[in-house]
Amino acid sequence: NGRYLAWEFVKNNWKLLKERYAGGHYFTRVFGPAGEFTKIEDAKDIEKFVAKNPVPEAKRTIAQALEQIYSNADWLKRDRKKIAEFLGKF
Repeated sequence: NGRYLAWEFVKNNWKLLKERYAGGHYFTRVFGPAGEFTKIEDAKDIEKFVAKNPVPEAKRTIAQALEQIYSNADWLKRDRKKIAEFLGKF
């Protein structure tokens, strides 16, 4: 989906983005939508990326996005079958 394309763009163009937008609130907009991801692998990818490329101006946003990803993954793991059954009724 588009969020994954955007995330790949950010990773592939990080140097340019950091040079152009460092110090502002831009990075909160970059990492915020990542909270819609639903896989543990996505969270691990973000954690690995920010470990190599610290973004102190978006620290809180990144933490919130990671928390949401882990929550989404847990929810799907727990309720995937129920969700599929419910949606299958329509």
